[in-house]
Amino acid sequence: MTNQKILFVSDSLGTPIHARGIFNFSYGIVQILKDLSFSVDLLVEPPTAGVYNRVARGAIDTLSTIQAKAVLADLFKHFQGDRFSFEWHYPNRAFQRLCDEFPDLANLQLTIDDGRRVEAQKYLPADQDIFREFRGNLLTDHLLLFDGFVISPRVYGESFRRAIHGVRSNIVDAAGYDYVFVDTPHCVDFINIPQEKIIFVVHDVIPLIEWMAYDWREMFVNKLSATAKAGRNGIFVSETTRSYFEELYPALELTSSTIIYPPVRKEVANAAQIIGRKLKADYIRDIADNKAAEFAGYALKSSDQPAEVERTRWRANKPAASAMPTWNGDLPYFCTVLSDEPRKNITVLVEASKMLVGRANIVVMGQINGNAHMNERPELFPNLHFTGYVSNGQKFDLLSACEAFIFPSFSEGFGIPIIEAALFGAPIICSDIPVFREVTDGKAAFFPPSDADALVAQIERFLNDPAERDTGGALKSFAQEAFVQSSLKGRLASIFAHEEV
Repeated sequence: MTNQKILFVSDSLGTPIHARGIFNFSYGIVQILKDLSFSVDLLVEPPTAGVYNRVARGAIDTLSTIQAKAVLADLFKHFQGDRFSFEWHYPNRAFQRLCDEFPDLANLQLTIDDGRRVEAQKYLPADQDIFREFRGNLLTDHLLLFDGFVISPRVYGESFRRAIHGVRSNIVDAAGYDYVFVDTPHCVDFINIPQEKIIFVVHDVIPLIEWMAYDWREMFVNKLSATAKAGRNGIFVSETTRSYFEELYPALELTSSTIIYPPVRKEVANAAQIIGRKLKADYIRDIADNKAAEFAGYALKSSDQPAEVERTRWRANKPAASAMPTWNGDLPYFCTVLSDEPRKNITVLVEASKMLVGRANIVVMGQINGNAHMNERPELFPNLHFTGYVSNGQKFDLLSACEAFIFPSFSEGFGIPIIEAALFGAPIICSDIPVFREVTDGKAAFFPPSDADALVAQIERFLNDPAERDTGGALKSFAQEAFVQSSLKGRLASIFAHEEV
């Protein structure tokens, strides 16, 4: 496989989008591909304004070394300072109406646009000088994995917009590549490469089997239809996901259909091996100060007085407030990693926390508006803490010392946080859904995701028997065997040999 080239298509890696589950999946996949001696280039959407627009657009076939360095440096700055966004509708109202009412006519214009985009597509080789300059930044470290970058203007934003309106797929030229790897469905198609050389990943089909707003469902259907085509190679992150997919697309004939569990990133597996289980997390000591800040923020909402003045006055006027429970860092804690989506089921944690005041703390990692879930009254939830963004070091610290890790989702394609927590030896308490039975091999404590009382009952097992916190060994061993990259390398390599697993 040495010297074979892969074009990696990923909005999670190719735009400045906030890291999510697919980001971690793709990061691990690229690490494995590099270990298999592939040369991997990333399809990237450049900033709409900047060096690229001044020197790289138009008919220039090859950038000079100086131009390439300037564009690559500008790209790194873009990833560090901007956030990915796209317009749902075309700014030209007449063309938007054409998309809505006469999509076949709109496709004629989009064909012309695709030709221009392919013409503007440029290649940037990896540059070690630029890599050294930006090394160590969490927002761009993933870019250091790649051998080069294919720059295509608005490639991902246009993919989203075309999926929304059900028009033709965006076009990318894959000439010169042995394979294209699409890490999640995109409304993108490829020229100058055979269908059997295209590999796509399906993480879940949740929008097709559960309630979701119509426009989001249609967008997902159009992206999946554009990506999952006959003759291509399908990767599914769990048997549960593949079985749902095959029920929905029973006639689709793929060259190969392979289960590849999301690989754990090397740095996570290494950290878990080094840190292991701890009795106390350093992060917990800081939460008392954070809780005081939350209180001060609440007080300031209704007063122009300094927070300390308002807090003193509030306690003086309402003596009961002084007796209210506050954060107690000495209590055992249970943690989770979630995003602010309804299916992640944060509500059950909020309800459970009310029944555990004075007995256990719940720590929720992730960029979530915690106050909204606490009805803008954080002082009434003394044992519930939303961390906001945490670094990998802080996350590892919390995973290593929790009593157990809770994952309460209503639906998932896999559940990477479960495996990361398991590698640190944390026991798992998770919702009783088929995919979690699969990925934990049944070695977890389960509860109905809508039942806060059942969750509390599982938590109380750990509170009543301290030895329970050390029962994660069986799942840790299973995770080490099933989900580390060395275990998945052969399975991924088999796809390129057209062997079905």
